Amino acid sequence: MDELESWPAGPVLAAALAGVDPAGLDGFDAVLVMKAWARQANHARGELLASVVGVLSHHDPHGPPAYTRDAYGVFEVAAGLTMSRLAAHEVSELAWDLASRLPAVLAALRAGLLDQA
Repeated sequence: MDELESWPAGPVLAAALAGVDPAGLDGFDAVLVMKAWARQANHARGELLASVVGVLSHHDPHGPPAYTRDAYGVFEVAAGLTMSRLAAHEVSELAWDLASRLPAVLAALRAGLLDQA
C-alpha cells in the first residue's frame, strides 16, 4: 500500500483503488487508502471544474480558449449536471474564477493536491 502515496491522482490511481477492499486493511494501510481516495476525489473535482469552464467558454476553433463567457453556459451546466440554476451558477462562478484568475490553484486541484474547501 505504500506505493499509493507516490502515485499521482488519475486513472492509474483510480484503477488501483478500485481493487482495494477497505474491510481487509489494518490501521496504517487504511489511512494510506483513505488519503489516496481523498487525493483522487480532489482530482475528480478539479477535472469537473475544468469541464465546467469548457462549457462556459467561447472557443475560437483556430486558437486557445479566450475565456469569454457564453451567455447560456450556466444553463448548459445546470442541465448537464441536473442541478438547480442557483447551484449551477455557484459552481460556474467558482470554476470561472479558478480558470481565469487562479489557474495555479485549479492546476493543483486537478493534480489532487488541494481540496475545494
